[in-house]
Amino acid sequence: MVTYDPTLPDPRFVMMGETSLATWVLEPVGAARGEVVLCHGTPWSSRVWAQVARELSRDYRVFLWDMPGYGESDRDATVATDLRAQAERLVALLQLWGCGVRTWWRTTSAALWPSWRIFCTAPTSLICSCGTS
Repeated sequence: MVTYDPTLPDPRFVMMGETSLATWVLEPVGAARGEVVLCHGTPWSSRVWAQVARELSRDYRVFLWDMPGYGESDRDATVATDLRAQAERLVALLQLWGCGVRTWWRTTSAALWPSWRIFCTAPTSLICSCGTS
């Protein structure tokens, strides 16, 4: 009998400079129909996306990460957690994962837009949770 597990597996840690980032890649059993990148808002972690990620991973490659300062990534007080630093890290992760982004998301801050512009033509969907609104 196959049982459904809405939790995330153990993370794969990626070093960005001196900062350790918890990341996950969930893959479908067969060929992927595409890729989806899920980003949490503050003060949460990727765990808020666990059930959605598992559902999507039946058909898509799903990428998640815990932003530094949250979840299983570095939470040291010296780690920069401002929007610019987080956006730069995500851009680097997208490059590492070989992803680009074609789908924009609802956000409470336009500050990320310049960093994302280069990813608006590739076939990956990006979904972010940005606050409670």
